[in-house]
Amino acid sequence: MDEICIILSLHALFILALVVSCSPNCFTLRILDDYRKRSSSSQKNRKA
Repeated sequence: MDEICIILSLHALFILALVVSCSPNCFTLRILDDYRKRSSSSQKNRKA
């Protein structure tokens, strides 16, 4: 499971790098903000 998580996180970082290099910072910051909110809320749901 740990290896899969590491691979997925590496892919996510690679995609984020592509997005950041291809689009304006404000736009990517909004996406990252939205993604953080979704991930934090999903973690809360899993715990509850």
